[in-house]
Amino acid sequence: MQPAHLVAAVQVKTTEGSPRTVSISLSNALRHATSDLPQFIVLVALDGVQPRYFAKHVWGSVIADWLKAGRQADADGVTATHKVQISLTFGSEDERGSGLLEWIRSEINAVAEPYAATKRRFVDLVGFESDRGTARITLALQSGDELLDVQLGLRPEVEAKHFTYTSERFGIRARRPEIDEHNVKLHLMPEGRECTLRIEMPDGAGVPLPATLYSASSGGALAFRVASRALDITVGPRDRVRAKASLGLDDRAGLDEISAFAHLISSKPESDVALQVNVDGSDLDLGAIRMKGNRQTETWSWIALGTGIARAIAADAGRDPGEFRMGDVQDAAGDLQILAALASNRVIRVDFRPEPDAPERFDGFLAYCSAIIGDQVFSAVAHRPLGIDETHNGRRRVMFGPGRTLWSRMSRRDVWSEEPMQSAYQRQLERLCEGAEIMAIGNLAKMVKSGYEDAILSSDLPSGLERDSRKQVGARVCPVRDGSVRR
Repeated sequence: MQPAHLVAAVQVKTTEGSPRTVSISLSNALRHATSDLPQFIVLVALDGVQPRYFAKHVWGSVIADWLKAGRQADADGVTATHKVQISLTFGSEDERGSGLLEWIRSEINAVAEPYAATKRRFVDLVGFESDRGTARITLALQSGDELLDVQLGLRPEVEAKHFTYTSERFGIRARRPEIDEHNVKLHLMPEGRECTLRIEMPDGAGVPLPATLYSASSGGALAFRVASRALDITVGPRDRVRAKASLGLDDRAGLDEISAFAHLISSKPESDVALQVNVDGSDLDLGAIRMKGNRQTETWSWIALGTGIARAIAADAGRDPGEFRMGDVQDAAGDLQILAALASNRVIRVDFRPEPDAPERFDGFLAYCSAIIGDQVFSAVAHRPLGIDETHNGRRRVMFGPGRTLWSRMSRRDVWSEEPMQSAYQRQLERLCEGAEIMAIGNLAKMVKSGYEDAILSSDLPSGLERDSRKQVGARVCPVRDGSVRR
């Protein structure tokens, strides 16, 4: 089978005697360097009985040297490049002998295909490794504060009266700007530094968030901005502080960001939220922002707690839950409220009218539930210790303390099964019931969704134990805000 035909351009030079240096016009050198075709310079040395063949592939350092010569000529104002001569020296390593044609073929085949695209990419990038160029912008701004906002990324689009760009290649600046425009709109995106923003809520909850730190200066005025998806804070110039919390229904964010956002908008008006930034291992105290406006619905408080528990479930599983659409999180608000009632650090109250043979005292509370957010399911079995057990007007009110997750799992919705959660619940129930009275709720979501006032609580104690606490009682589960008891 014959090898495929290859096309290449060859310029042949001849010399007599020992010198192996030839001259090429700069215009020809630049044409060789920028052509899509493979280019070769062949030197035939006539210094003996038999000619000797030397050759160089116009590639790599040869291209770079010739393009640099062209850039210097342009910077010096030289336009007649055909009158400028450059030298090319051949050494003993360039002698090809009778295998010249085979060497040319091997050189072409050694370049990643397609040859033309690979060469064009090299020609476009070489010389710009450390320098790109200089842009000069005359902005149409009304004040220095507007310039600060541009540097902080708060004004991504600005009007420029004049914009020029002059490239620098091989450290040599072009003689004239490649771009020279008047009255244009520019889209600017400043580069910031990665940092961690820690938000400390009025209730003591602290949430660390990935963020970006931007800094700016203008006329002696300084400002900086810490931007995360849940909260965007700008400090300066002077004593001015701006903060914005915003996530739309179609926005996507991580559970930590969603939890922080929900904590923020559920905070009481006039409450203070402390802020701290860690950048490159150093802490920066931003002080506190005071929440204003009307408080959002209680749902956001439960979303904050529920997404926090989902984060902990993912962490226990050693998995990254990824990002979720904010609309899917709001759709899961009911599930998240039940998950928070199961395992959060808030106190809950179970209120019911007891049967005559109901246990005199409960030592704890045990239940399980799951929350579906998008295509992920977060499942947990949790226990709560007894807090207060009292009776008012024939109804029994049992307060249970902060929840402790005993088992958890994160699963894809399409493969999720309730069976592992039920099995884990039964195992924990058998363990906890040794010498203790447990209010065993089973599926907390099923009980809650059946209606608070007339819900039926059935303890799920396994058969074969010495006592049987499977009593039916009308009950409701009431999460208690801020640890206070509602009467």
